[in-house]
Amino acid sequence: MENLIELKANWNEMIWKLKEKFSLLPTAELAYVEGKQNESFNKLQVIFGKSKEDMNKLISNL
Repeated sequence: MENLIELKANWNEMIWKLKEKFSLLPTAELAYVEGKQNESFNKLQVIFGKSKEDMNKLISNL
């Protein structure tokens, strides 16, 4: 499993890549909060209206 620093760096990188592609993405709501990654990922799912699998595909294609 990734250590906490790597997880935070990967999360922030993912959010900025999504922000580049989807400029209206509310990044302030999706800032990295330790222990709240699942909640933030769920917010992404709601914003994009995608399932977990579809969201993972979107992110992996960035």
